[in-house]
Amino acid sequence: DTRNLSDSQREIVDCIEEAGKSVVTLLNELLDLSSLDSGNFSLNKETLDLCELVRNLVPLFMGEAERKNIRLKFDSQQEAVEMSLDRQQVRRVVDNLISNGIKFTPSGGAVTVRIKSCHRGALLEVDDTGPGIPDHEASSLFKEFGKTSNVPTGGEKSTGLGLSICHRIVEAHEGSITFTNLPEGGTRFSVTLPVTQK
Repeated sequence: DTRNLSDSQREIVDCIEEAGKSVVTLLNELLDLSSLDSGNFSLNKETLDLCELVRNLVPLFMGEAERKNIRLKFDSQQEAVEMSLDRQQVRRVVDNLISNGIKFTPSGGAVTVRIKSCHRGALLEVDDTGPGIPDHEASSLFKEFGKTSNVPTGGEKSTGLGLSICHRIVEAHEGSITFTNLPEGGTRFSVTLPVTQK
């Protein structure tokens, strides 16, 4: 109960609470990495519609995008893409990419999520209008603690483990994840998933 604390004491308590949350997040992500790297990790696959999964996830980020005055939209050239995927793990990948897009895009920018068909699979793209990835930092992006020098535009926190976890999840699905800096500015993250997964 912080009702009897002074403003300065309450500020210290808030800082301690925030630090505690950051430590818990880091520990959980380190445990996730350990699990993904162990031989005991296995995907819990089911047949699902990737378009429907992503379409239902995007609205969950609308409040966050609106608070930062960022336009968030979903664009799919496909009505449905049925695949054999681990729903929870693929959702983590999509969540992370959308969250990162919003995190590093300045006010007035845009984040676009789209799904396309590609050769024997599906392509998920997340575009943002942020600062892009510095060339000299590209090689470490998908590694543990692979933070770039870019600063979140709303003061958000980052452990530097999210993309490393995404990389492992996508590889476990025999897919690939890459990024490119867009000519008009911003970054595109691309996840390719094979449609023939059993």
